[in-house]
Amino acid sequence: MKLFRIMLLTTGVLGIVSCASEATHDDDAQVDPTKVGVSLLYAEKEPGSPENGIRFFVNTEFMRIDDLSVPNDFILFDRKKSTIYNVIAAEKSASVISLRPITAVPPIPIAVTEEKHESAAVTRGAENTKGYYYKFFANGVACYNVVVAENYLPDVVNAFKEFRTVLAGEHATSIGNLPPDRQDACDLALNIFYPAYHLQFGFPVREWNDKGYSKFLREAQHGVVIDPVMLTIPADYARYPFGVKPH
Repeated sequence: MKLFRIMLLTTGVLGIVSCASEATHDDDAQVDPTKVGVSLLYAEKEPGSPENGIRFFVNTEFMRIDDLSVPNDFILFDRKKSTIYNVIAAEKSASVISLRPITAVPPIPIAVTEEKHESAAVTRGAENTKGYYYKFFANGVACYNVVVAENYLPDVVNAFKEFRTVLAGEHATSIGNLPPDRQDACDLALNIFYPAYHLQFGFPVREWNDKGYSKFLREAQHGVVIDPVMLTIPADYARYPFGVKPH
């Protein structure tokens, strides 16, 4: 999983099915409802690389992302502060990305459109939702694909939107360094100017593009209580702005 590749979360049957279950915990214990969240396991494949697991934990305050191939590193998104921490255990450091407005203008015209089709993809535990397949275009050229479950896990969808919006602000700071031959309408739309466009249509069950990237939901667990330590950064870890190496 690369921090700076924003998570992307035919009309035939796609056959995407995920398992949803309630996490167990002591019913007699007094649990702060703001600490209860959802755990999501996605299978992600980068072009030319084997498939690996990406684990998300989302509650009203935080989103934690773990690449299971690098178990000691993680991304922590503080939803209240709109701040992302990219934590590297070997360096005992966390690079920080804060929300910033996008003042840059697109270097080329960008128009995003979509096609909508009903999908047979179903998320177990969300049978009252409807599945749809969306194919998105940037300036009329196929850009990326998403299968969504409507009205499923709306707060998780909001967390994804918030996260992508913060990343887009960071991406926009370097747009002036982008040479003309690399000004791709799809990349600019997805990474800067329309980072959460596809999320307005529902929860992303499956996402993919034509370059070999794919991500699909394997499992969703509801009512999960995570150890608060997992939502903190060790006190002895250095913090610095993203792109600035610690001394």
